[in-house]
Amino acid sequence: MTFNDRPEEKPDSDSEDRNKPIDDKRFRVNHQIRVPEIRLISPDGEQLGVVPTEHGLRLAKEIGLDLVEVAPNSKPPVCRLLDFGKFHYERNKKTSVKPKMVTTKTIKLRPKTDSHDLATKLKHATRFLQSGDRVRFVMRLRGREKAYMDRWMDKMREMIGMLPDKVNITTPPKPDGGAIVAVCEPLAQQAPPRPPREVKERAPAPADELSVAGTPD
Repeated sequence: MTFNDRPEEKPDSDSEDRNKPIDDKRFRVNHQIRVPEIRLISPDGEQLGVVPTEHGLRLAKEIGLDLVEVAPNSKPPVCRLLDFGKFHYERNKKTSVKPKMVTTKTIKLRPKTDSHDLATKLKHATRFLQSGDRVRFVMRLRGREKAYMDRWMDKMREMIGMLPDKVNITTPPKPDGGAIVAVCEPLAQQAPPRPPREVKERAPAPADELSVAGTPD
């Protein structure tokens, strides 16, 4: 099927078509645009009115840009002057950027972990949290240690409190089989507070406007 044979679709509104984002599966570029006239938009978004398609192609060539059909269902179709190669690159670049996956890092502890080893483990936990990862603390218990669950839960709370940065404790210390576990996540970034609004002092009134009531003659 050629472009001229493509059936026309009746739009709900021309304005709606003009506001739709460019869909790189349906737009046409430069000499692929075969209608006699178009509604032209400048690179800055300025409406240039309805012009012959040849005029739009000539203008695009003069300024080194492409004529891109952005709303084919409008009557006449809406076309915009832009750098098609740059637009296509930026569009693909945005879709290829994937959000960082949050992973869970495990820090293993013992009820009698010495201070030096504990400082090292907390340092690792801090680095993980600052990288946006989730940290799971696991304190393994052996033999008679399992009879003192409350003591070890308090100890783990104390250890988490030693982290240099504030964290969101999503799972407080709790028994889990033969261990005490807790899960922490970094706090969500908050927008910085707005500076206080400056209050301008009102200029004093002129002396001749001041009240002189009660002033002795």
